[in-house]
Amino acid sequence: MIEEDRVALIIDFDGTAATSNVGMSLIEAFAKDDSWRVIDDDYEKGKVGSKRAFELLAKVLGGTPDEWAGFVDAGHALDPDLSTLVKCATSKGWSVEILSDGLDFYIHRMLERENISLPVRAAALSHDGEGAIIEMAYAHGECGLCGTCKKSRVEELTAEGYRTIFIGDGLSDRCGAPSADRIFAKDKLADHLSRHGVGFEPFMTLSDVTQALFGADDKGDE
Repeated sequence: MIEEDRVALIIDFDGTAATSNVGMSLIEAFAKDDSWRVIDDDYEKGKVGSKRAFELLAKVLGGTPDEWAGFVDAGHALDPDLSTLVKCATSKGWSVEILSDGLDFYIHRMLERENISLPVRAAALSHDGEGAIIEMAYAHGECGLCGTCKKSRVEELTAEGYRTIFIGDGLSDRCGAPSADRIFAKDKLADHLSRHGVGFEPFMTLSDVTQALFGADDKGDE
């Protein structure tokens, strides 16, 4: 268990805080044509970063905000232990945030649905009446690979004096995770870290992370 006061808990969203990749499901459901598959394949193969992928995907994403909201509400859920993890962390005075290379539209909606209030850093999805707009305020000005630069955020928190704990599962976490003091990883992130000799603690659900960080008897304010 960690006892330091100045700790920052950084949680990826799609596949980590959420049980599925909500962003890709949204794209697949509302894409105007199949060109999104080529974009996604290029991203998976490392031919383009998420920033460029989002620029291309915005052009093929159909639907309206109401339709997007209905889709998110109908078929996507948070990890059932997210609330407990957040309560445990905040009860100790830790900083907790969602750091996602996904879209803020569904992240805010899903968190609010479960009455979880957290800072969110992600690309902003909106609609101007004619089509989707994706704005990436957290992209790195020089690198420009990802829509949200996780590495720079972890380094920023470290510079502020925080001990950083990173929880993630995917390719978008591969730059940010190694910069953290402690890493919880699964799926593609775990594979990537293993190949590159970066140590991490494996997890399957956030219940595993809560147990590792706080023990069986510590449930925050519950």
